[in-house]
Amino acid sequence: MSESNRRQAYIPAGARAIENPRGTAPSFIVEDALGTVIVLPGVPFEMRYLFENAALPYLRDERGITAVILIKTLHAAGLGESVIGEMIADLMQQTNPTVGISAKQARYELRIGARANSQAEAEALIMQAETTIRSRLGQYLVGDEPLNAAVARLLQEQGLTLSLYEGSVGAPIYRAIAAAPGGLDHLRGVVIHPLDQAADAGAALSLATAGATNVAERWRSDLGLAAQAAGTPNADGFTEVCVVLHTPAGNRTVTRSYDLRQPEGWEFIGTLALDLVRHYLLGETA
Repeated sequence: MSESNRRQAYIPAGARAIENPRGTAPSFIVEDALGTVIVLPGVPFEMRYLFENAALPYLRDERGITAVILIKTLHAAGLGESVIGEMIADLMQQTNPTVGISAKQARYELRIGARANSQAEAEALIMQAETTIRSRLGQYLVGDEPLNAAVARLLQEQGLTLSLYEGSVGAPIYRAIAAAPGGLDHLRGVVIHPLDQAADAGAALSLATAGATNVAERWRSDLGLAAQAAGTPNADGFTEVCVVLHTPAGNRTVTRSYDLRQPEGWEFIGTLALDLVRHYLLGETA
């Protein structure tokens, strides 16, 4: 054993060693008049195991600490962060449970945090806030899972297949669905066809409509999804983007303007497209 490894095996004099059956890193508890320090390994699976099987029992059984903090994350899409913030402004002023919102990849996470003397009490506080959020956001609330995961799950549950037509080399829809567990399981094919000449919003809509139909027929998939941005931005710098979902019952179309000069602008396209699919699979109108 090298001297550096030997030093790593030391624990402070008087400390209580915690057995670590998941690894070799030392773990221990130091009690002092000023308080208690619990030292755990940094390796995530070791730390989680020792926290649940050593630290929590110590805090509960020996220190009498029963208070818990629970956090639940909900996911939303289809509205801006400021709009969602206005809809739940009163909840965001509460101290327990707390509610916060953050933007991530053109989607929104709503974090509910509750403090209580027991897990059951904390869960009740979170449920109260969650019920209010669900009633106010309605169809814009995706739920407990991210948007791409929700779409992948719905495709799986309904046994449907999907093909894509991407009008840009960035392929924002493919990138979004591929990032979800099982997201590619029901994807039958992808066409990436950037514009070879300038196109206005009307042309972009025509291309997206034809693209969605063509990929569905080419790969015989249940659904065809296409996104096409106009070739040039408007005077305000924003670019018209058309998304079309081809279904057995007809097409669904949505058009938005994004600042595609920014990298996150393309992420908005992926979110817009997958949210259109989500609404269709849920039998809702986007």
